[in-house]
Amino acid sequence: MENKYWGLAILMFAAGILVGFVLSNYYLAQIAEQPYGFSPSYGRIGQGVSMMNTGTGMMNSGIGLPSTLSPVATKPMTGFLAQTFPVNITDQQAFNAVKDIMNDGFFGGADFHPGDEIIKFRNGWEIEVLDAQGAVVFEFIVDPSNGNVFPEMGPNMMWNTRFGMGGQGMIGGGMMGQWGRVRAGTPFSISEEQARDIVQDYIEKNNLNADIEEVEIHPGYWEMHLVHDGLLLWQIDVNGYTGAVWLETWHLT
Repeated sequence: MENKYWGLAILMFAAGILVGFVLSNYYLAQIAEQPYGFSPSYGRIGQGVSMMNTGTGMMNSGIGLPSTLSPVATKPMTGFLAQTFPVNITDQQAFNAVKDIMNDGFFGGADFHPGDEIIKFRNGWEIEVLDAQGAVVFEFIVDPSNGNVFPEMGPNMMWNTRFGMGGQGMIGGGMMGQWGRVRAGTPFSISEEQARDIVQDYIEKNNLNADIEEVEIHPGYWEMHLVHDGLLLWQIDVNGYTGAVWLETWHLT
């Protein structure tokens, strides 16, 4: 009788391993089919809540695969990110909404202020946060329909060496296939010229009909605008330490 129970236990254990193996491979296969990978979900920010607040997962389609060149997103956006929001607030109200978040202690009372420029996408307005020296430290997205504010997804959260996961014990949240710690202010390994070359190579390999117009330095990465006939199509980022590329596909232009 005892041998019978042992045999049954071994059989159930083996079956569990088999089921786990099948499910894990199915899950990995689903991820592999997503051209822009995945990233943690971030919820909207209410008054005074944490930067890492998780909620409805409105920002859940980041790209950034563990490779030097991430593939271009080819699937259409669906759900929240595919919506075109009505404009019910003014530019000044958008700035004030970001200021309110900062005044509520988002950056611990640091001497930061919103930048002068609003980049307007159909599904959210982007506002940069600058330090006292005028350097970009973070980016917020403002919902133009209601003034809600939340951190921009992607490198702003994952590669940011001042206020993101890039300075919290890992480079880019593990999305570059490389682990380590990067302190804020650590000199880049990738120069602006090298970053431009990397993006140009990305454009050519992926047949993007776009030109590099603007290059900005952010904590941990370079950010560039890709334009065509004066129209902003995408923002694209290059990690300043590894050269990994992250195409920001969540904006509707």
